[in-house]
Amino acid sequence: MRYERASFAAVFIYRELHCMNKNPVIVLGMHRSGTSAVAGVLHKLGVEMGTDLMLGDSEANPAGYYEDRPVMKLNEDILTCWGGSWDRVPTAAYLSLARLPDKLAFGVRDYLDNRTLCVDRWGWKDPRTVLTLSVWLPLLNNPKIVIVQRNSASVLRSLDLREKKKTINECRALMQLYENRLQRQTSLTDNFTLPYEQLIVEPENIIDDLVSFINHSPSAQQLQAAVQHVDPDLNRNG
Repeated sequence: MRYERASFAAVFIYRELHCMNKNPVIVLGMHRSGTSAVAGVLHKLGVEMGTDLMLGDSEANPAGYYEDRPVMKLNEDILTCWGGSWDRVPTAAYLSLARLPDKLAFGVRDYLDNRTLCVDRWGWKDPRTVLTLSVWLPLLNNPKIVIVQRNSASVLRSLDLREKKKTINECRALMQLYENRLQRQTSLTDNFTLPYEQLIVEPENIIDDLVSFINHSPSAQQLQAAVQHVDPDLNRNG
């Protein structure tokens, strides 16, 4: 089936009329960098991270990925459309909203509509968004970007353990591509770099900084649940 590309006029009208798409919290980072733990913290703080979350259903990440399946599917479809995948990064020139087929553009719009119907604070986590952020940004007003930063050697070791079919050099090259794309995609956004190792050591302080950045007011119970969610024994998980 042939699809026409989304027009900038349609995107502009959508952005102006859908004012509820303000201040989403988007967690970004390389696979195995600790994004799941941070998304879990946000979930415990009362931020709506999705309606169909991946929770505790993977041996590689028993605490849960906290990825919303619909946004993960959209990101996979976007990358497939450009001839790529999470581990085959498409050419940067193709990563623009103007080149998105209408079917996917409408899917993104519907997803945002559904996510913002009944919640005040919302967001999502999917490492693929590092590669597709240029599709989402024009449809959002003042998104809060949380960049999870983890020691590169730890990320590489964890990725190598998970991806049995990849060599260590392939894992390293993929990590570098994500880091480069992340820097380029977020250079003009309102973002907060969250140091993963520091979160493990002093969760109270880092969570306080995170809450301040997203301008959120969790209850005492939510703060306690968020701190308790940080598990040093799962430091290997991303």
